Amino acid sequence: MMLRTRLTLGISLCFVAVTAIVALEGRLRLSEAEHRFERAEIAGNRNAWTGVASAELRGLRDELSALPNSDAIVQALADPARLAEGSAPDPQPFLADLLERIRLRLPGAHLEVVRADGSVVYLSHPGPVRFLSGSRLAAVLATTQGISGLVGSPTVVVGAGAPVFTRLGAAGAVALVTEAERLLPEVQANTAASVSLLSPAGLVLAQQDGSEGEGGANPGKGQPPSPWPGDVAQIIQAPDSGGLVRVSHAGRMIESTLLPLAAIDGERAAVLAVSRDITPAWRRAVVLSSLSYALVGAELALFLAGLFWYLRVSFRPLNAAIRVLNALSRGDTSVQGLPTTGQDEIGRLARTMEIFRRNQKLLAETSAAKERIDSELSVARDIQSHIVPTTFVFPGHPEFDLHAVMEPAKAVGGDLYDFFLLDERRLFFLIGDVSDKGVPAALFMAIAKALFKNEAIDREGTLAEVMGRVNRQLTLDNPSEMFVTVFACVLDLDTGIVTYADGGHELPVRLSPEGRVEVLKKQGGLALGFMADYLYTTAEIHLAPGDALLLYTDGVNEAMNPEHEMFKVERITETLQGNVAASGGAAQIARTLLGAVHGFAAGAPQSDDITILALRWKGPRALVGAGEQGREA
Repeated sequence: MMLRTRLTLGISLCFVAVTAIVALEGRLRLSEAEHRFERAEIAGNRNAWTGVASAELRGLRDELSALPNSDAIVQALADPARLAEGSAPDPQPFLADLLERIRLRLPGAHLEVVRADGSVVYLSHPGPVRFLSGSRLAAVLATTQGISGLVGSPTVVVGAGAPVFTRLGAAGAVALVTEAERLLPEVQANTAASVSLLSPAGLVLAQQDGSEGEGGANPGKGQPPSPWPGDVAQIIQAPDSGGLVRVSHAGRMIESTLLPLAAIDGERAAVLAVSRDITPAWRRAVVLSSLSYALVGAELALFLAGLFWYLRVSFRPLNAAIRVLNALSRGDTSVQGLPTTGQDEIGRLARTMEIFRRNQKLLAETSAAKERIDSELSVARDIQSHIVPTTFVFPGHPEFDLHAVMEPAKAVGGDLYDFFLLDERRLFFLIGDVSDKGVPAALFMAIAKALFKNEAIDREGTLAEVMGRVNRQLTLDNPSEMFVTVFACVLDLDTGIVTYADGGHELPVRLSPEGRVEVLKKQGGLALGFMADYLYTTAEIHLAPGDALLLYTDGVNEAMNPEHEMFKVERITETLQGNVAASGGAAQIARTLLGAVHGFAAGAPQSDDITILALRWKGPRALVGAGEQGREA
């Protein structure tokens, strides 16, 4: 079988499969949407009924609350013998008048008064007792507050009943009821649909469609005016939570929400059916579905025909593309493919091969340029490493031990340090951190270092004045708006007093011969490069013989591990306290801290330049020199 044929069959099968998957997904989405609509429809109709029924029950309970305390009702229930003899007044006129007053507030209400033995004192409706009979009478008499709810036999009514007590106990009960069918007009108004009240067996007891005035049509008990258009089993088997059914009747599609209504005893009293005519929407859905299937079939046929023609034409330049690919595999970028403007896979493949050939040539040129850049950066790194001092020996000055390390985050960085003798008694040293990284920061760092050395050695003035002059020059000629934090110090080699000026740098750390490590508070200042006229001040740190001073950049305390946790100043003190702080040389202090930072980072990429400067003051020259001579002797 030819490749073209295999491609045609494979793509066709994939197309059919994708079409089927899309259709299935659409059907599932539609089914889910219909299910959500059904739940919303059932909940809305249930709320409409519940709201109307609850309001009616509240009215009945409110009216009923005063009846058990009526003297006439208590006498009628408590002394049936006197009523039979005629020696007690007949309660019928009073109860009839009482009912009329109640109907002014609750039209259609009926009154039932029944003794505890079940004998009827008063009924305002024809027929048997609807509420106070059988188990419901016993339930009312067993309570103090009464019961209320729906009753389904012999007539569906909404009622509330309460016991009537005498000194001897419950003498009987009184109830107010109203036919459930009277609630249908308000339910219909709330749902804007046809509403029917059905018996549990599927007989239409009452209905309201909004076309016959308030009250709707009342077909009579068990005799529907027209048969239920659907299967009666749908009503009988409707779930207690409600269900949505669709039935076709007389060329119309009817959608009905069936809501079973529970009676007081938990049995099903009736079924409320809320129906809507959805024929227009249903017909549109049928037409759209038919058109969709027809369009899918036509699309498939056109797709297969077009695919066969497309592959037949498109495979012609394939052999030429293969020749180009073979040449590229040999590293020959001079062989060009056939020019093509086609937008199919083969046309794109030919153009991609040409792009690949050009990219290979460009890659060779880029690699050469990158090697030149890497070489230049390596030279720049070597130059920067020699910009800062790398010799830490001061012959003839045993008073101090000094060491510094610097590791840029990139090939070159923006950290700096410097130290030099101002005279035989004073040592100038500083550490700084430029706000940027890479080549720009390295250039700014070199300028700042040169300015400090020039101002400190060649021009007279205090340390604060040196800081001010350097800051002014960096600020006035700073188009890139870079800045540098600086901690500059002058150590008096005879007294151990360190005079410092701070330019927004990190806190210094003091190490004592007893092994203690202390983070020192400092008098702050603004970073250099912000305000040309900023006035810097100085403060002092007093070192005792054997004390060491540690300066560092934020690449130390802000170094991060793979969990993005920072090293922090606390780990600096934990790392150096003990033997290192007590007797370690400046080089040991700096290298120990650098090793701890590397171990904490655990291979995480370095995010900032790291610079550490450690200085230990051993004491005045006379004292240190005498000690060294004693050791030599």
